[in-house]
Order: sequence, then structure tokens, then C-alpha cells
Amino acid sequence: MKGKALLSMVCLVALTGNLLQAIEPTGKGEVTLAVRADRHQPSGWPIVVDVTVTNIGKELISWWCGGPDTYPGAEHFIVEVRYGPDTVWNKVSASNGQYVLGSGIDRQLAPGASVVVPLAIPIDLPDSGNDLEKQDGNMGGVTLRVSTREWLAANPMETYVTVWSRRQYVDERRQRVIQAVFTGKQPFWKHLAERYPDPVVLDTMLKLATVDCQPLAGGAASILARQPVLPEKDGDALGSAARRWVPLSPRPEWGGLREDIVCAALKTKAEVARQTVLDLLRASTDAQTKWLLINALRLSSGDKQWLSRARADILASQEASPGDQELARQVKLATQWLESRLKNDE
Repeated sequence: MKGKALLSMVCLVALTGNLLQAIEPTGKGEVTLAVRADRHQPSGWPIVVDVTVTNIGKELISWWCGGPDTYPGAEHFIVEVRYGPDTVWNKVSASNGQYVLGSGIDRQLAPGASVVVPLAIPIDLPDSGNDLEKQDGNMGGVTLRVSTREWLAANPMETYVTVWSRRQYVDERRQRVIQAVFTGKQPFWKHLAERYPDPVVLDTMLKLATVDCQPLAGGAASILARQPVLPEKDGDALGSAARRWVPLSPRPEWGGLREDIVCAALKTKAEVARQTVLDLLRASTDAQTKWLLINALRLSSGDKQWLSRARADILASQEASPGDQELARQVKLATQWLESRLKNDE
């Protein structure tokens, strides 16, 4: 009997061991990297590289993906730059526009398979400004080193590029970025327009956001709404664009056109733009439009005087529609948010 009990315990331990082994993590995954970049890069922009990740292990590797494309986000990579053979390596924060919050799925890379990941790598070399006709135009060289955070790569990969202020290279970058905004087929290049627009690209977006053409205005406004601040001088034109689009009944194909136009107008901090948004809120009889404007005002930047003014007009919008319970809820959330901002500014 004791022998049988001992045998049972041995079998149980063996079975438990097999179960533990089965549920253990399979490891970080083994990969190789290959880095490709155009040797000549335009000044005033981040360096763009394509990193090919190949799974050389025996297990799947995976990453969370929330879009807008399917490749891994830039946070999976460590990027370093240096500006001469005798200078130290500096870590920089690369980006590629992949979402890091929201809904998503796990994507996987099978053994032997590869995925190409674009990265935008900011650098600290002088901008060309408007001097695009320099005979030489060489702004300097940069060595890049790329490695992975969680996947096991044998060695970091390096590449060297030169940065130029020549019109050829700068205009090619501008053209590709602007095209990506309106084709909707290259999320990475649209990301460059959102995060790193140079003055020419930004001015193009400001002009196109004011035309009476939904695809052009909507694409441009989506870029402007993601800028931290916009020129005050453009408040009048963006305010006029808000007056054009906001009162219209939205259509699904418009996407976030109305929201983005209002957000862009408020980012100028121009009095004419601010007053336009407040006037639209006061005149609106559509519930969704009111919520849109209230949310834009809640998030708009400005000093205490502006935040207090926005709060007062939001409260007034509820007084004009006392029986709208959903509006009352939106107003309460917005005013609480603004009161918190006012308190934090004290």
C-alpha cells in the first residue's frame, strides 16, 4: 500500500511538473533586425527608417495592436543616435503613429516570418529654415542604432545617413507627407504630418482646412487638431470654416471634420475664433452639436479668464434647454472639468 501511495505521489508530481512547464511563458522570442534608410534625409524632419524584424525562434512572437496599421509600435524598440564617431550615444524616442491605448488585438509573427516597421527618429541637427538653395546643403551625418526591448536580438543594427537642406530632398518629404494626409493609405506618413509638420506642411494644412470641400477640409483639419498650438493669425479663417461646417447635419463620411475644425480654431486662441465657437453653442438647437462644442470648450487651452468665460457659456447653454437631461449631464461633466483646471491654475 505504501508503495502504491509513493508511486501515486511521484506520478502526481510528474504530472504537476508537466502542467507547470506547459503554462510557463514561452520566452521573449528570438529575432534578427535589418535597418534600411535612404542615405540622404531632409533637414527639418525626423530620420525615417524601416526596421525588418524576422522571427528566428521556434515560437510565435506577438504584440498588442490598436491600429491604424498592423506592425508593432515604436515603443518595442530602443533607438540611439550619435553625431560623430567620437561622440556618445543618445537615446531618443522614436515614433510611428501606432495607437497605444484603446481597443485592439494581439498580432503574431510566426517562426521564419518577417514584418517591416517604419520609425520616425527625431534628431538634433540644425534646421535648414528657408535656405533650400544652398549649393552644398549638407547639414551633417547621423549614425543610428536600433535594438529591441522585449524580443531577443543578437546584436543592435546600425546605419548611417546624411541630412541635407537641398530642395530636392525637402520637397520630396513634404510631398509624400501631404499626399498621405488625403489618400488615407499610409498611416505612418500621415503620422509625420500630425507630429512633425514643418512650416510649409502646416501652412498647407491651414489653407486646405478653409476650402469648401469636405475631403480636403477634413483631412487638413485632422492634422491641425493634433497640433499643440496654431498661429493666432489663422483664427479668423478657421472660425469661418467652423461657421461653415458646424451648423450642418453631420454625415458618416465626414468623420471628425466638425470636431477637428472647432478644435483647430480654438487652438489659435484668437478672440474671433473663440467668440465664433461660443456663438455657435448659443445658436445651436441640435443636441449632438451642443455636446461637440461643449467638449471642445472643455478641452481648449487658455488662461483663467478664458476658462471662466467658457464655463459661463456652457452653463448658459443648459439654461436654454432646461428639460434636456443628457445636455445637463454633459454640462455637469464639462463644468466640473473646467473648475478643476481653474483650481489647479491657482
